[in-house]
Amino acid sequence: MGIFSGLLGIFKKKPPAMPIESTEDIPLSALEVNQEETTIDNIKAKMDLMATNFDTLKTQYEILNQKISAIERMVKEMYEMSKS
Repeated sequence: MGIFSGLLGIFKKKPPAMPIESTEDIPLSALEVNQEETTIDNIKAKMDLMATNFDTLKTQYEILNQKISAIERMVKEMYEMSKS
């Protein structure tokens, strides 16, 4: 399970929630514009979510690095104490 395993399903195309039964009354150009705007908005929202997730991961990794540094200092001090 890698870092990006949760991101695999984000860009999969999902079927529309409610299929359009009759498009005879609506011009085709209007349908294309609405679908394009929705797709762009969805992609923007997903990209924002990914950016937020990456920021969260960055913060978690910084915290882990600080903890590892503290552990390294403690081990070094213990080693120096055992030498003397």
